[in-house]
Amino acid sequence: MNFTPREYALHALSSPHQPSAALYSCPCLRSQRQHQGYAPAPSTTAGQKKIKSAERVRSPWLKFFVLAMLSPASSAAVVEYNLTIGYFISRPDGRPVITLGINGQLPSPTLEVTRGDTLVVHVQNDDPVHSHSLHWHGLAMKGAPEYDGVAGVTQCGILPLDSMTYRFVVLDEPGTYWYHSHAGLSHAGVRGIAGPLLVRPRPGDEVHEGTYTRDLLLFVGDWAHEPPAEHYANSKAGFHESLAQSAQWHNVALYKWTSALVNGLGGYYGGVYSIMNVVQGETTRLRICNV
Repeated sequence: MNFTPREYALHALSSPHQPSAALYSCPCLRSQRQHQGYAPAPSTTAGQKKIKSAERVRSPWLKFFVLAMLSPASSAAVVEYNLTIGYFISRPDGRPVITLGINGQLPSPTLEVTRGDTLVVHVQNDDPVHSHSLHWHGLAMKGAPEYDGVAGVTQCGILPLDSMTYRFVVLDEPGTYWYHSHAGLSHAGVRGIAGPLLVRPRPGDEVHEGTYTRDLLLFVGDWAHEPPAEHYANSKAGFHESLAQSAQWHNVALYKWTSALVNGLGGYYGGVYSIMNVVQGETTRLRICNV
């Protein structure tokens, strides 16, 4: 029996203690569950009735009605982006490293939508070895949990040289969010799969309207020169030492990093720092992502 991504999520939520048989239709979830010693629950008539009941509750017509009520047609739009995950050479802090990122840039492209818009993101995974996914950090993903982007939980990872399209209505409060990979060691954006996601208010809903002149973004993050696996191993080796430092100073990171980047730039090896221009007398609003 084949199930849609939405049904995978419904089955996972309907049986938190015992995975249902539907979960085993997804290869990555099936192998993960079997490796952990779980066995699929037997498929019963009652279980099938429960599935059909859940499908009725989450019917497309009901979802359409709710979204129509929350997202006025006069302001809603469909916003599309094309993102390609792949390797490239970058020099964010002056030292060249092989980087796994999106569209060959650091940070990853800024995505901008207005509250109520439908965000459509076409993702091509050009990594020939690893699967990836994109998680929309901070968004509640109401009405579209199957696109939350957590590989092995809400979706299978995007296989090497394969693609996937994320499509959901952004119903969250306007503000500054970010997105990143959520599969394996790439999930924290160690090698560049991370970028800003800006949700702007509908026309007339801007609570700070008229209080600032310009809007600037600071995308701040740590940077390591080692490949993710090596960086993780080195950090784990020095974990207890870092833990002691953290207890003493209260603000020392548990993982060791080489440098810090602001908007994809740093100065560790003679690199160029990010420059932001402001005008004397004007009020500047800063959007800060600490990733």
